[in-house]
Amino acid sequence: MQATFGHLFTTFGHPKNSFGQLTLIFGQLCSNFGQLFKIFGQKSKNFGHLIKCGSLFPHYDFQGYILMT
Repeated sequence: MQATFGHLFTTFGHPKNSFGQLTLIFGQLCSNFGQLFKIFGQKSKNFGHLIKCGSLFPHYDFQGYILMT
């Protein structure tokens, strides 16, 4: 098992540079994803405000759902 595992690592060792580029791209994607979450966080606050206003769900339905769970 370890021998084949080691062989896998040597075969994967060759495209190390491209793998490094992939991680860089992935890092950039993650930061963009982080920005999305910030935006989503702001939208969530607005969403929470909507729920507080009760414009999204009638109160009895919401309470009924809580009672069901």
